[in-house]
Amino acid sequence: MPELPETETIARDLHAAIRGAQITAVVVPRPDVLRGTDSVGLGAALTGATITAVGRRAKSVVLTLDRWRVVVPPRFTGALRIGAATDDPYDA
Repeated sequence: MPELPETETIARDLHAAIRGAQITAVVVPRPDVLRGTDSVGLGAALTGATITAVGRRAKSVVLTLDRWRVVVPPRFTGALRIGAATDDPYDA
């Protein structure tokens, strides 16, 4: 799990890269990472939302949307990637 400085760097880089973007689809390849919802419910809630900011709270990255906040703990690899999924097992 990344430490606080790495999480801050992830949040700043994501903020610069995706602020103002609209979510067009949500794909959850591993539904065991979700808490309190399922992938269908999450996709329905987030599709069409606009990312207004990306920040950090403790060691989690917080995506602030126009109607929700999504908290993402970076997990073991500490990577949040932008773009299409790959065959890399660490992308899941």
